[in-house]
Amino acid sequence: MQGYFIALVVIGNRELAETGLLMPLFSDYVQKVFRDAKTGNGQKWLMLEIRDKEIMDNVFKLINLRKRSMLLSN
Repeated sequence: MQGYFIALVVIGNRELAETGLLMPLFSDYVQKVFRDAKTGNGQKWLMLEIRDKEIMDNVFKLINLRKRSMLLSN
């Protein structure tokens, strides 16, 4: 993998609805990965190739969404 890396972001059941609402704000690539990811046990596992700053920013937003959800559940 020359010039990029892959990030795995797990969108849990608690975040799925909110993530779906935010998807139009994300890059076309991230939207496609989200749309094509199968849901299993109420989760989507997104394997995202980080090739530019826009995708990296999208990944950080997804991670922060997950983090907020986990903090609120504790």
